[in-house]
Amino acid sequence: MPSGHKTRDVPSRYQPLVDLLATCEQEEIVLTFKAIAALIGGPLPEGAILGSGWWTRRTRQPVARWRAMGWRARAERDHLRVIFTRDAEEGRG
Repeated sequence: MPSGHKTRDVPSRYQPLVDLLATCEQEEIVLTFKAIAALIGGPLPEGAILGSGWWTRRTRQPVARWRAMGWRARAERDHLRVIFTRDAEEGRG
């Protein structure tokens, strides 16, 4: 994990998810929608469940934050989960 990353600047309820990714040492982490909802203390927005675009839009917080930390997210609606993978191009910095 790059030492210069500050995760406290994410102004949202997604902070626990961002913190989890910031401290994760694995190359991939799989979280169900239910687990993410429990982590953030409430349900995910409909767009996060119905469309994978919510997880990849760089202009959306917290997506921009985990992208900056070197993570990509891929939603699998059929399996009700999101797979977070370290970006090979950005790596651990």
